[in-house]
Amino acid sequence: MINHKINRDHPPTAFHFLDQNLWLDPLCAMFWEEKDMLIISDLHLGKSGHFRRNGTPLPGIVGDNNLWNLSMLIDRYSPRKVLLLGDLFHSEYNEEWAQFLDLKANYEELEWILVKGNHDILDVDVYSLSNLEVVDELLVEPFFFAHEPEDLVGKPGYGLAGHIHPCVRLAGKAKQSMRLKCFWFGGKQGLMPAFGDFTGSHRIQPKKGDDVFVIAGKSVRKV
Repeated sequence: MINHKINRDHPPTAFHFLDQNLWLDPLCAMFWEEKDMLIISDLHLGKSGHFRRNGTPLPGIVGDNNLWNLSMLIDRYSPRKVLLLGDLFHSEYNEEWAQFLDLKANYEELEWILVKGNHDILDVDVYSLSNLEVVDELLVEPFFFAHEPEDLVGKPGYGLAGHIHPCVRLAGKAKQSMRLKCFWFGGKQGLMPAFGDFTGSHRIQPKKGDDVFVIAGKSVRKV
């Protein structure tokens, strides 16, 4: 148990899977207890600025919220490693990269690993100077990590990816419905929810026997 690391206002849900203790956090992150690793996917830092420069008005607070939440998660779990499952930064360089580096400087003892995503298109020197380890894929048994689910096919271990921004649609008795971000663990691979606030979502179709956990406000619930 890691009760000393849990925030009572946003309690994570424990998921014992493949003999590993995973903590599914309502801030769209997963803490892997055995490896002392915080795992998040699809931050898309800089996306709001990208859209503003192209004529779509969006508040700058979107990026601030993402970085604030990331800092809260690091303080909550005190990991040794932070694994970023792709799309850390949305396309071209802008001021949110500098803000991310400021945050990162507050946690110099951490090891940061980026599994490169389709939006991670900055020059390789930018990542190197930022002291980020950048890989195309990563095997840490029993899991195999990649950004896109297609890259998990035929690989060893149980696959975990991002990219899809999974969600499920839940319906109420009065025909009302809502779409909620989710963690999805299928038979051979799973999907992480998108961490970023401004990312959109893709409705998934779970199969019988799959483990699906929705993020409902300040809690994570199995459905």
